[in-house]
Amino acid sequence: MTNKSYIGIREIYKKDRNRTEAVKAVWEGIVAKKIFMEAGELLKSNRLRFHSKKSTQFNYVLSGLIRCEKYGERLHGLVFNWLKDISANGEKFHRLQEEGRLRIKKRISFLNKSLKKLDTEEIELDRDIEKRVSELVKTKITVIKKTIKKSIVKLNDDKRNLRLRGSILSMK
Repeated sequence: MTNKSYIGIREIYKKDRNRTEAVKAVWEGIVAKKIFMEAGELLKSNRLRFHSKKSTQFNYVLSGLIRCEKYGERLHGLVFNWLKDISANGEKFHRLQEEGRLRIKKRISFLNKSLKKLDTEEIELDRDIEKRVSELVKTKITVIKKTIKKSIVKLNDDKRNLRLRGSILSMK
């Protein structure tokens, strides 16, 4: 715990180390100052106890007790880049590199197959949509034709009824 904003203090001008100031913040602290200071001291002592600047690894509580399932090596926290450590062991590095390449090739192959499958599904969907639209158009045309035929029949009936009325009226 090193961020003083937890105890209601704001540090200003942080970019210039010579000018940095700690001022009372507008917010209330969420941690008591005493607890904050004790936690800071504990963190500082742990940093010195578990890691020296010259060491290439962190000495965690379980360092060296746990082994890598795949290679059987003891595990510990490394300070330097793990890739540099692996590359120092040429055979292991090349084996890991090849395994990585194979995993990537398999993943690419899987993705390409998935894309082809999606393309095929898209084509099938387009066909289904086209077929359904065609069916709907045919159905709509049929409905329109039936409606027009009914209208024509009704108009013809109305026309006949008007002629009959006209002939009846002319007889009177």
